[in-house]
Amino acid sequence: MNHHTGTLGAIIATVGMNALLSCRAVAIDEGVSVVKQAIKNGDATNVTTSPNLPERDVGFINIAGLPCGTAMCTATPIERDVVLTAAHCSCQFGNLPFSSITFHLNSPSGVDVGPTKSGISAVNLAQLIGDHLCDTPPQCNPPKLGSSPEPASHADLAVVFLAQNLTTAELPMLMKVQTGADLPERQFLNITVPDLGSPIEIVGWGGQGAFPTVKNKGSITELFLNERDCGVFDLGSCGPSWIEANIDPGTEIEPGDSGGPITFRGADGAPIIFGVAHGTQVAPFESDTETYSPTWNNGSSTENGDWLAQFLIDGDGDGIRDAVDNCPPSRCPGSPKRCANPDQLDGDKDGVGDVCDNCPGTANADQADKGDHDGIGDACDICPVHKDADTRQDDSDSDGVGDACDDCPVNPDQPNPFPSCTKDSECGTAPHFCIKIDGFTTGHCDTQLDDPDGDGVGNVCDSCASLPNASFQVNSNQVAEQRQFAAPLGDLCDESPVFGSHPILFDRTYPWSPDTTTALTSYAAVGNLASTPKPFDDAPVGFRQCNCFDFGVGNDPGFDQCLSTGGCSKDPQQFDPTFVGTTWTPITVAANVGVNFKPPTTHFDPDFQLVPTYTNNTGCLDLSSHPYGT
Repeated sequence: MNHHTGTLGAIIATVGMNALLSCRAVAIDEGVSVVKQAIKNGDATNVTTSPNLPERDVGFINIAGLPCGTAMCTATPIERDVVLTAAHCSCQFGNLPFSSITFHLNSPSGVDVGPTKSGISAVNLAQLIGDHLCDTPPQCNPPKLGSSPEPASHADLAVVFLAQNLTTAELPMLMKVQTGADLPERQFLNITVPDLGSPIEIVGWGGQGAFPTVKNKGSITELFLNERDCGVFDLGSCGPSWIEANIDPGTEIEPGDSGGPITFRGADGAPIIFGVAHGTQVAPFESDTETYSPTWNNGSSTENGDWLAQFLIDGDGDGIRDAVDNCPPSRCPGSPKRCANPDQLDGDKDGVGDVCDNCPGTANADQADKGDHDGIGDACDICPVHKDADTRQDDSDSDGVGDACDDCPVNPDQPNPFPSCTKDSECGTAPHFCIKIDGFTTGHCDTQLDDPDGDGVGNVCDSCASLPNASFQVNSNQVAEQRQFAAPLGDLCDESPVFGSHPILFDRTYPWSPDTTTALTSYAAVGNLASTPKPFDDAPVGFRQCNCFDFGVGNDPGFDQCLSTGGCSKDPQQFDPTFVGTTWTPITVAANVGVNFKPPTTHFDPDFQLVPTYTNNTGCLDLSSHPYGT
């Protein structure tokens, strides 16, 4: 039988014999007490505690419950829940439960993987088995390993699916796997550097029975990359290729090394898996060889590379297959790497990984963002219908409604959260809707519903809840209302407001001196309950004035600050003009101030009812508006 071969570093032609593999790859626990060295001869080195690739990634599987006891094969993770090994290791798997397979990978300090640090069990198994690969199974009594014809090496791949993902602590990095069809072509075209760099290395746990403790690595000096069966004297059609390595002399594999990776160095110096250890070819007239099943497309009826690539679909490169990734790249359009979530962190346990969860602290498996489409999920969006309004997520009154969309945002004593709901119809007319958190039947509406006058100010802080007054929320006599335990009302709807008036600038000659007289104008009418002024009823109204303006620095502290700092005292006796030292002084009110208007020469009775109206035409430079003046 003629074999066509290609080598790394040189093209070597060789003639092989029609020999059987000694199938040293199924490590049946034969009860042998002598422990052999794994990966022996050549430059074999103990790498059990090495943190470097490729050896750091190489573990092993146990298959319990077989007729001959527990089998062991070397195995390598190619995704965080997918382990690559040799298919012949499970030739006798039969109807055993998948959980009878356990994957082990000790850290450099000797700690195994899994929740209990005793390995991770399997949940599934897929095999690519070449012709006659499992024809001669191992025997138990007397102990004898199985065998298969050499061409069976071309398809001897299996992947084991794990019940838990390997964490980044358990597996810091994953090696790449060569699955394309161009590996032999690259070699024949002499483009080996830097794509197929040396050293060519093998790693395994073999030679120690079912429960090994030593991991070894060795290098391959002469490799036949494209070994094929082309019939007698090359007169037949060539079959699929496999990989061979000379071992006379050279590094050899032991029972249990089967399934271990053979790697080359890529352009960046990182090892790349391009084959899986299969077994030993013993030839009486030429060097003995080890055979490896390619991970790349090698002409098989089911191409090795294509078969393996289906388990390596990982668009964000985090080692988690897209099909089971809780942050698949589809959740990060335009930037799939942003979805990389190797440890699959999911703080709110909603099945969506933290790195792509639009509400990482609130369970919302549906990831709904239908209110404003701003990238913040409705379930945790404190402004769910105001796009970009909640970028800072400020909520000064801690009522769950963001300041940017809260109709009463500031006062913590006046919280007005989103109303609760069980269905959309309870949140007003469409497009308003009810937002629910996973697992709860009651949620909250997407907007506040406490603004019956439609002025954008919620009832809890609206000084005139039944009168639109968004631009004029002033309540000038709030202090008096608090003192008298009266309901607070804004100036526009209060029958008897106190005014915070502003001085009129003197810009022409008046019959009084601006040094001793201040002219004031008010910004609203007295006694207004609607859009037209309402006259006083029975109570007499008096007017007094206190000036907090600091002429030295040109600063007006404002009404509330003026009262709170003592500039104008809130003490009731201060309103009596006969009180010595009062800061409040009486004023004269007129309906139409003109040049002939003169202030009284004596103080008037503060309880005397004066003219209760103002005018739009004061005859002065009036910079204030009078929307309800007469």
